[in-house]
Amino acid sequence: MKGKNCNDADVIKKLQYKYIMTVVGILAIVFSIVFISVNISNRQLSERQNRQLLTRLIATDGRELVKTINSSEFSKMSIKTEDGITSVFATPYGADRTRNSFCVMAGFSGQVTSIISDFPIHYTSDEICSLVNEVFSLGEERGVYSGMLYQVAKKPYGYLAAFVDVRLERNMQNQLFRVTLLIYILSLGFSCVIAWLLSLWAIKPVREAFDKQRQFVADASHELKTPLSTIAANMDVLVSETGENRWTGYINSEVERMSDLVKDLLYLAKCDSGATQYTMNRFDVSRAVESAVLPFETAVFERNMTLETHIESGLEMTGDEKRIQQLVIILLDNAVKQSEEGAVITVKLSGTGSHRTLSVRNTGAGISDEDRKRIFERFYRADSSRTRDTGGSGLGLSIAKSIADAHQARLEVASDGETWTEFTLSI
Repeated sequence: MKGKNCNDADVIKKLQYKYIMTVVGILAIVFSIVFISVNISNRQLSERQNRQLLTRLIATDGRELVKTINSSEFSKMSIKTEDGITSVFATPYGADRTRNSFCVMAGFSGQVTSIISDFPIHYTSDEICSLVNEVFSLGEERGVYSGMLYQVAKKPYGYLAAFVDVRLERNMQNQLFRVTLLIYILSLGFSCVIAWLLSLWAIKPVREAFDKQRQFVADASHELKTPLSTIAANMDVLVSETGENRWTGYINSEVERMSDLVKDLLYLAKCDSGATQYTMNRFDVSRAVESAVLPFETAVFERNMTLETHIESGLEMTGDEKRIQQLVIILLDNAVKQSEEGAVITVKLSGTGSHRTLSVRNTGAGISDEDRKRIFERFYRADSSRTRDTGGSGLGLSIAKSIADAHQARLEVASDGETWTEFTLSI
């Protein structure tokens, strides 16, 4: 089984995701402004025009057309009396008058006396009387009742109630809202597709740069293996002839360090290219963890530390046994290097059902919040001077994270920032 592309692929995906979210976010803001502006302005314009019409009707006692048509035309009125109520229809009416409106005159007792309209009214006298009574009972000067926008004013002869039928306008506004909402959603969907296509083009140079970097790391690592092997072989010959001294010891130590670094770089290069092979089998993870912990007992004892293990026996899992052991070794090695004399290092392994949890905890200097966010980045070291003294390269935890990702596991770090640090692997 091949492992996942560890970090480069993740960085490219995150970059592509941010690009898409940025483009879609900007367009979403623009579309939202247009969508909201169209609907709000339409409603406000209609509301303002209706209010102005009501005001004019109240001011002219319902004969708002007096200012728009001449007196000879206004004299052509249709007057009808029904049940003692006089209805006046002014004809003709101007082309700009498209709102169905009418006024009702009533005495101080609320009795309807006259109905004035520029349009034929599709209400009976009883319906209008009932409407006026309901509006008067509300006790408000203006408002909306049963789809009718109204305004009531006190006059010398009693009361004048002006009405504008806004049901058709409200229906049209709702239809406009639904249409613009549909266009808004479709536009966002289309924007996502366009943003995704653009992101492929935008990150192409970044992908090429990562590929070149990956190839360089792989080539450089391969090229370094030969001179390091040659140096190590020559040092063995030199030591056999002249004996070992502190200078040859320094050289051997640095050669080993460089060899480990080259080996880590080669692993990450294979991981990035997807060439890392994982053999997934069912194995005894309890025994694997115990085997990984055993070599550290001496190192911990020599540094006057305490190593505690709480490993449940007989636990099994499916994965690459050697890689899981490598992960445990990396976490333990990191705990030892980051701990002071007298520290306590605790290794726990537990399981419930098919779930397995491994934790490595050490007392000592903790990890700050900022460092925890970057702890799994390559070559990142929370305390560079201290890690340099202990020989760390900043690649171990990145490799551990890649192994966890290949097993679809979650590797997390927790710390109080001062006295302890704990790495937890959940599979």
